[in-house]
Amino acid sequence: MRVYRCTIRTPHSGPKTFKSKVKLKRHIAAYKAALARKKNPKQKTMKGSGKLSLELNVYRCKWLKKNGKQCGKLELTSNRKKHDNQHKGAEKASGKNIDSERQYAEKLRGENHNSVVFHTGKEIGVPDIVMYKNEKLSFYEIKPTGKGNESLLKVSQAEWIKKNCLSQKIDVYLVRYKGRTNKFIFTKIKLNKNNIGRYEPS
Repeated sequence: MRVYRCTIRTPHSGPKTFKSKVKLKRHIAAYKAALARKKNPKQKTMKGSGKLSLELNVYRCKWLKKNGKQCGKLELTSNRKKHDNQHKGAEKASGKNIDSERQYAEKLRGENHNSVVFHTGKEIGVPDIVMYKNEKLSFYEIKPTGKGNESLLKVSQAEWIKKNCLSQKIDVYLVRYKGRTNKFIFTKIKLNKNNIGRYEPS
């Protein structure tokens, strides 16, 4: 487990290590707020989250997610641009993933006549696309080409595939895409009991 150390150099009370960046940021914000109150007892602060009073150098992110809910994370004002860019990058990646799934589903339909191809929805662990042809099922998980974990199966996906596909001798594929949004290039990898470990996060 990663541990985040307090960056405040001045001796002060409270823990010196934290299990998450959010807790560390809250600690720093609380320290700065207490310091400001000592210097100027009449200074006004903004009420933010429950017990914590936020100063002007800390803000609560109001970025709206696709589900309509706000992000709600506490961030330093100096990190606002970086945090907003993370949201923008996540939305762009999400849109690219959706488009890649759509394109590959169309590709399967074009290459497999008299088949039924559909998206599986948001069920945990289930691959993105399923095809029914000649009384057989086959599953396809779509991932971007790359070196990070984004190109690998999630733990829940690997477990679902092992239990519901490989043990039942149902064909299942990891499909990686690359290229521009309007036209992706796909590489299909058939998964089996011997190679699935290569495509799981370490």
